[in-house]
This record gives sequence, C-alpha cells and structure tokens, in this order.
Amino acid sequence: MANEYLLHKWKLWFKAFNVKKDGVLSREDVFEEEDKFAHLHHFGAEKRKDIIGQLDKWYDQYIFRGKSGPITVQEYIDMQNNDFKEDKEKYTKWAEACAETIFDILDIEHDGTITEEEFLIAFKSAGHENIKLDKDFFNAYDPKDGKVTVKKMVDTWVTFLTSEDSSQPDIIKDAFEGGV
Repeated sequence: MANEYLLHKWKLWFKAFNVKKDGVLSREDVFEEEDKFAHLHHFGAEKRKDIIGQLDKWYDQYIFRGKSGPITVQEYIDMQNNDFKEDKEKYTKWAEACAETIFDILDIEHDGTITEEEFLIAFKSAGHENIKLDKDFFNAYDPKDGKVTVKKMVDTWVTFLTSEDSSQPDIIKDAFEGGV
C-alpha cells in the first residue's frame, strides 16, 4: 500500500482533473476539456478529430482505467493504490507510459519539447485559468529557450506518481498545492 504522502499526491492529481470540484470525473468533463484543447490550438477538423481520439484513448487507459465512468476520487485512488501495491515496478512503468503518451500528444510540434504555449493551453483546457500560477509551474522546470524537454516532463511526472519519499523535491506537488 502506498504511504500517506503518495496517496496525497494522487488526490492532488485527481483534483487537477476535477475542475468542477465535485469529487467526480465524468466523460462529459473530459469531452469539455478535449473540445477546449482543440479549440485553443485552432485545429482543423481532421487534426481535431485525431487529437481528440488520442486524448480519449489516453483518458480511457490511464485515468478511467477501462471504466465507463464517472469515477470518484476514492475509486481513482483505489485503482492507483491497487496497482501500486501489486507491483511497484510495473506501476512505475505504467506511470512512465502514461506521461510519455500524454506529452507526445501535448507536444504539438513533435520536436521532443513542450513550449510554454503548449503547457499553458493544456492547463487552460483543463480549466486552470490562473495564468500566473501556470507560468510559474512551467518556469519551475527551468526551461531553456522557452522549452522543456519531454523527457524532463516525463521524469518529473513519474516521480510525482510513484515516489513515496517526501524529502525529494517535487515541482508538480508544489504547483498543485500552490493552487494550479
């Protein structure tokens, strides 16, 4: 079983998805986010359909975990915890695949980096409207020339989703606790 520190981080992650703050994540919530993401990027019809399909697949595989939805925060935590306690190494690989998949989608230019604009659009589409907090979060990655490598993003998300060591720095936890 995960320790309280890791359980806390998983709750923070769920809250980041659950912008309505109702403790439930539904497919309708996800559709709203996907629609806003495509709109903010000004995708044409074909690109929009492709990206929304990729996001649907990611949400199904990594967030809803095959459930039809909606899911509560407790169901989400239980899914994470069951997999974590069953096989930590396998869970870590799952977390890495989860992060690699979403950042491959968010990396619109497919250049192996996330720009500040790509980052801000991702968070705005998820209902996080405080641009200053989102920019501070992006800058915590110490971008070079306005970009952060996908590898750096993935590594920090794997740490966030798997590390039980509260003495280890965690910029994602800090950002979520700070209001992102």
